[in-house]
Amino acid sequence: MKNFKKVGEFDTKDIAKELEVTNFWNWLNMRKAPGLNHNVVDDIVLRFQRVEGHYTLINYFDGMECVDYFPQGYLRNTMKAVNNQFGLSKIGRVVVAKLRPFSTIAPHIDEGEYTKNHDRFHFVVTTNPNVRFGCGDEEAHMAAGDIWWFDNKTQHYVTNAGNTDRIHIVVDIRK
Repeated sequence: MKNFKKVGEFDTKDIAKELEVTNFWNWLNMRKAPGLNHNVVDDIVLRFQRVEGHYTLINYFDGMECVDYFPQGYLRNTMKAVNNQFGLSKIGRVVVAKLRPFSTIAPHIDEGEYTKNHDRFHFVVTTNPNVRFGCGDEEAHMAAGDIWWFDNKTQHYVTNAGNTDRIHIVVDIRK
């Protein structure tokens, strides 16, 4: 496969427990605007570009600097898994993304200078057999506990045709 590559594994048990009880879903409602490809996703933003001050949408497409947000202190197991995998690498955005049952993230390409300068990885926390991740002309089912790189610069989509949530930790690493 050229658009997907399994790069590791991690233990999901403690992460799934802490995400099950957290109240931080959508605390920073970044992708809920009508017409956005990810408006069917609930998020927990752990690391992202700054949102305070005078920022515009272009800052999120082109800005390289990411900062830590307070939920990291409450989701220690989640951040431990990210840090264990990438160590001293330059970590960009870290977002926990929950795709609800019977939902689809429409086909799209991630764009901007930020995307050109980062590789995207998915840590699969929960899934079901009816989740499909498409990228280019390939499709993958990612098992819980897997860590995958994928080419988010190629058109991609996700469909959750199952009746349970699909939860991934999405991590960007600076090239």
